[in-house]
Amino acid sequence: MEGQSAQNIHIINSGRVKIFTTSSEGKEYIICLLEEGDFFGELILLKEETLSYSAKAITEVSSCLINKNDLESLIQETPAISQEFLTVLSSRRKNIEDKAHSLALDDSKKTTIKLLNNIANETGTQKEDGVLIELPLTREGLANLMGMSQETLNRKLSELEKQDKLKLLSGRKFLIKEELIISYR
Repeated sequence: MEGQSAQNIHIINSGRVKIFTTSSEGKEYIICLLEEGDFFGELILLKEETLSYSAKAITEVSSCLINKNDLESLIQETPAISQEFLTVLSSRRKNIEDKAHSLALDDSKKTTIKLLNNIANETGTQKEDGVLIELPLTREGLANLMGMSQETLNRKLSELEKQDKLKLLSGRKFLIKEELIISYR
């Protein structure tokens, strides 16, 4: 939890976890979402300090903990693990830079389209008339993740639906039309 001393790295075996920070007014700011195979707490390897974020399961989660000393021993015994950490940290750094760029320079419609594309690329299912996605958070949570208000996100989703670029199927499920997909893999 935010403000506590970091002792362990957490590896997610299944489920989804949000990493967030809370303002002095109590507003939650989501930093990222983690899923199966992801981990957090890795900064204990670099520097001992208090955590600047909190983590909370948003689905049922199974995870394992490795304390700092055991992790350091494991890395010494298996150096390839340190390369994996560097790869993941580099990827996270790139994602943070992209998010900062988007927050600073993109309008809310472009940010919404990027988010929908990221979800489509990561977890979407190709269908005959587009890509089926399920939002990983509530709309409030997604708006928070993107640095916009829920009202703005709802407005942008409605605009895209009126333009026939996406279709709301149920609560969190959308069908994104092909013309909105930047790259689907």
